[in-house]
Amino acid sequence: MMKFNKNLFRLIKSRLTSLIICKSIFSLFCLLGCLFQLVHLTRIYLKFEVITEIVISLPQRLVLPDICMCIEIVQFVNLTKLNELYPALAQQMIKYDRSENNATVTDIYGVNASVINHYVLYNLRINETYNLLYPDSHLINSWEIGSRSIVNQSVLESQGCRMRGRFKDFGYCITIGCPQSNHQAFGEFDYLRSQIGRPMFAIYLNRQAINHIPNMYVALIKNTALPRGNTIKFETLKLNASRKYPISYHIFRSNLLPPPYSTQCEDYASDRFDTMEHARELCLTNATLKRYNIPFPKVLASPDWGYYNGYRLMFDAITNQTLQTELDSIVLGCINITYQPHCHDTYYITTTTDSEYISSSNSQVELRKPVEPYITTTCQPKQSLPEFFIYAGSVLGTWFGFNFAYSIPSLIDLCYHKIYKKIAPQRSGSSSRSHSGSPFYLDPGYNLDSSKRFDGHKKWAKSINPNSKGYYGSPGSTKIRLRHQPGKESFSHGNAKQQIDLWPGFYDCYLLRKYRPKSLGC
Repeated sequence: MMKFNKNLFRLIKSRLTSLIICKSIFSLFCLLGCLFQLVHLTRIYLKFEVITEIVISLPQRLVLPDICMCIEIVQFVNLTKLNELYPALAQQMIKYDRSENNATVTDIYGVNASVINHYVLYNLRINETYNLLYPDSHLINSWEIGSRSIVNQSVLESQGCRMRGRFKDFGYCITIGCPQSNHQAFGEFDYLRSQIGRPMFAIYLNRQAINHIPNMYVALIKNTALPRGNTIKFETLKLNASRKYPISYHIFRSNLLPPPYSTQCEDYASDRFDTMEHARELCLTNATLKRYNIPFPKVLASPDWGYYNGYRLMFDAITNQTLQTELDSIVLGCINITYQPHCHDTYYITTTTDSEYISSSNSQVELRKPVEPYITTTCQPKQSLPEFFIYAGSVLGTWFGFNFAYSIPSLIDLCYHKIYKKIAPQRSGSSSRSHSGSPFYLDPGYNLDSSKRFDGHKKWAKSINPNSKGYYGSPGSTKIRLRHQPGKESFSHGNAKQQIDLWPGFYDCYLLRKYRPKSLGC
């Protein structure tokens, strides 16, 4: 009988070992598959790729852009005033241009435009140059916004509009915008009759200004902004006669994503900048003002500044290599800190049709309604962080049956008990003996009858202690829990758990003999 039990024990042990090995191999395969999918999913997320959504549509509600009109400074300088305020400078211009020592007042009108431009920008400060210009009313006679006619600047301001002048490069720019009344609503019929309807915005130019201003440059910019940077498209208008200049435009909007996404934009509005160009120009201007007390060339300059024009730096750098190197280093430094594009930007691409002669003495610039769809480009994350966790949970559920409703509470409960066991004080030997009546332990002297079936284990445990839940063992030994389900017998020992389809009596002898060989008679 003992030999039969040993052979049966070896057979069962071999079968159990094979099952454990097969299960371990399969678990390893599941683990490798799960890890491969998680690594692939993580690599995709860490690339921070974006998908681009492009919307092409006609706007139903439109924000009017600001109109920027630029003219060359030399064409807007009052030469009579220049000769009165700065006669010595006027004499230098005439002498350089004509080599005449005794010049008259009228001789200044014959000086070459490039000579006037150089002497004015190089020798006068910005506010002094502004005082030599004609007033804005010399160029603009009146405005028309929708059906409202505005005849002077005070009325323009009362309508919520404003007119701002700035120096840009070698020109003087006037920007007109109406931030408080710039919303226009359109229907489908409005687009059909856009070419024959009234313009959204019209500017009437004085005839007397047209006589000595051959060219004017017109651009559309974002509302409340100023003509900064090189992304603005200017249209050249030839003011050689009274004409009507209709201007249409396309709208391009971009919505990008900040780092770590590949578009790497920056929200300059949070730092109180209009655009990336605004931040870059302030960087350049502050750097040159600090070093040379002159603003950087080719940036916007306010008319009330008391500094020399940036043209002075640019002209001196032609013959001064050291100055040129210093200016280059300033430019590179500012580009390095403002290379990221603006996250939300709007670009206006102007298109002009053929101008037409009009009988009026004043030329007019008309801003027409857009007749073509505008384009909006929006970048979105290819995989966001919530999506990453959702996909990771799906992978775990596929390979290991991970369930948020059950698995997470179980993990929390397991971690809690692990931590509690580490911080809880160890029981002394005497306290262990005093708790021998616990349902988790048996008296070490108790000899279990090997003939008892698994079905009788619960009754047997209840006979020892009514509170027993199927745990039994000796004090200080590893706890063993027996479970019985139809067709599937299982036992758990520590963190290991195995399931096999065997006859119930096997547990009486094999399992308890494995862990208590001396106290059992199997």
